Amino acid sequence: MAFVVAALVALAAAPIATAGSPNGSYKFVNASGSVTLGGDTTELTSDMIEELGIISKTALQVKNNKVKLDRNAAKKLITKLGKELGVPIETSVKGPKTVTLKKSGSSWKGRTSKPVVVKFSTSYEGEKIEGTLRSHFKVKVRGKKMTLETPITGSVLGYKIEAEAVSKFKR
Repeated sequence: MAFVVAALVALAAAPIATAGSPNGSYKFVNASGSVTLGGDTTELTSDMIEELGIISKTALQVKNNKVKLDRNAAKKLITKLGKELGVPIETSVKGPKTVTLKKSGSSWKGRTSKPVVVKFSTSYEGEKIEGTLRSHFKVKVRGKKMTLETPITGSVLGYKIEAEAVSKFKR
């Protein structure tokens, strides 16, 4: 009887795993997207997105139905660009750090209510360059597959920029 009581207490203290829970580790599979700057649109392939370092090579983790966001992906990309140009770029990042997933039919869905905002500034060849990028994140988990949609808006050198990235992961 003591064994049964101890087992019940241990089960009650353990985290509850609901059927079909999205919790786990998701490995990057591929990505696609596009960028529009000054009216010109460029399609981004998975290889281009990987080369730019937009997608982390590490797995995404879902814990307690929350996806941790890599808020610094845009900051890393901007810093990389600055190094290639040989200029330091000051950046700041604000916004949500996670997306909470909620059960919706046979899927789990979530989105950021506020954007992740990256502001940056530098001087290049005597010209002041400033910009802002705003990213929202929309996540859907169905079975062992996760889709992360990231629409991005902003401005650079007075040009309006719009981008969309769709990344796929598998548990």
